[in-house]
Amino acid sequence: MNCYIIEGGRPLRGEINLQGSKNSALPILAATLLNRGVSVIENCPDIKDVETATEILKALGCTVSKEKNRITVDSSNCGKYIIKEELMCKMRSSVMFLGGLLAVNKQAVICYPGGCCLGERPIDIHISALKAMGASIYEIYGSFYCLLDKGKSAEINLSYPSVGATENIMICATLSKGRVVINNPAREPEIVELANFINKMGGNIKGAGTEKIIIKGVRKLKKYVSYTVEPDRIACITYMTYGVLTGGKVKINNAPLTNIINELEAFSSMGCKISLSENSVEIEREGKLNSFGKITTMPYPGFPTDSQPFMCLMGTACEGESVIEETVFENRFVYASELRNFGINAVCKDNKLYISECHIKNGKAYACDLRGGAALTGAALMAEGESRIYNIEHIDRGYEKFEENIKSLGGKITRYYEEESAEGIG
Repeated sequence: MNCYIIEGGRPLRGEINLQGSKNSALPILAATLLNRGVSVIENCPDIKDVETATEILKALGCTVSKEKNRITVDSSNCGKYIIKEELMCKMRSSVMFLGGLLAVNKQAVICYPGGCCLGERPIDIHISALKAMGASIYEIYGSFYCLLDKGKSAEINLSYPSVGATENIMICATLSKGRVVINNPAREPEIVELANFINKMGGNIKGAGTEKIIIKGVRKLKKYVSYTVEPDRIACITYMTYGVLTGGKVKINNAPLTNIINELEAFSSMGCKISLSENSVEIEREGKLNSFGKITTMPYPGFPTDSQPFMCLMGTACEGESVIEETVFENRFVYASELRNFGINAVCKDNKLYISECHIKNGKAYACDLRGGAALTGAALMAEGESRIYNIEHIDRGYEKFEENIKSLGGKITRYYEEESAEGIG
């Protein structure tokens, strides 16, 4: 089992360049199916989820090449339409290929996607929306058999602003013969990015980032497109948290400042010293931190659920009690029980997490999901002495050059393969 061995208690100081956005790169890669041509995606993060996405593209008949952070996809020969279970189970975003396959091949066979175990994330919203656009979809023994003979105009009212469903609808509707309207869509920056990519390809999507998206289908798209992925907002928050809580000073270049306003306000309210420039953020801690009070996670533009594990860590250094209310995923607090191995007092009751100031000690813990695993790493960086984080494959799914960045800031972290089972940890 791969694990991190971390010698904590070292202030992290210095600057790093931020990676491209995981949550933008994945739907964009799925959308490369649409043009039956060549798509060059720049600033693609070198992470496991992107690797899985390219494996799916290859399995569907695409030619994929990678050079550093540039991925080139040629979808000219994409004629296959079945995504095997072993690929679907590697990540949640695998369901994003459904819309593209229906748009270009008019059929698809998929199973339920995998990813972090944050609770139920049903794909019924995806299915009902695609049916409204003319698709026939049948579930047989856990697999979905999907056909789209002739797409049609539709007005889709999402019961919940699902990011994945919004992206799937946008991708599928791009080549439709009608006009598709999405009411109550997700409004995350990654939705805007996907629309920008498809529009650069020759699509016609308006309203991304607002309460209504309108997609007018086009007959064909450009056979060549190049696009640069924006920086990763959650990775930015991760390294900012590490800098503050280890008593250091971290500068992050290529920071997506307009996309982290909620977190910047929270850090500022706690008493962190923040310096902003056109495309960078520098942060440090000055003495005791104030409690952030209560944070409630919500779909964008609310406070992001992906950032809340790092707010939990921040709460351990704040005077008074801090509260996080989770409204997006019912199992998002699964990491909290592992944080107790570091002496962190994080009590979960109903859908709220209560955090109070504590002295963090070294320990061992087991990563159960991507962001929770990164939060556990942060606790280990804070604690004096040696700590171990197991099941770090979750962290590999979303962070590029993770160990390298921490080391460049003065942290001591080593990847190690330990043959002994971590069963019982936590």
